[in-house]
Amino acid sequence: MSLAQLHKIIKLAAIILWLVAIALVIVAIIKHQFWKLMPIIAYNRPQNYLGWIISFALACTIASPLIKLISLTISSTLCHVYLTCNGETCYDDV
Repeated sequence: MSLAQLHKIIKLAAIILWLVAIALVIVAIIKHQFWKLMPIIAYNRPQNYLGWIISFALACTIASPLIKLISLTISSTLCHVYLTCNGETCYDDV
C-alpha cells in the first residue's frame, strides 16, 4: 500500500467518522437523549461511543495531512535524487 492510498483511506475514514458523530448528535437531540451522551471526555479519556468516535475522527483528521506531507516529502526527495543523478543509478548521498 502506498502512502497516497493510505492518505485516501484515512481521509475517507475521517469524513465517515465525523458524519456518524454528527448524525448521532442529531438523533440524540431529536429523541431528547442528548444529555445521556455526556460526558464525552472525562478523566482525560473518551467516554461512551460518541466520545470514542469523536476521538478517532480527530486522530484521522490530524493524521491525514501528515501522511500527505510525508508522501510529498518522500516523492520530492526521490525526484531530487533522480534529477541530480541525470536519470542514472546514483548511490551517493545527495
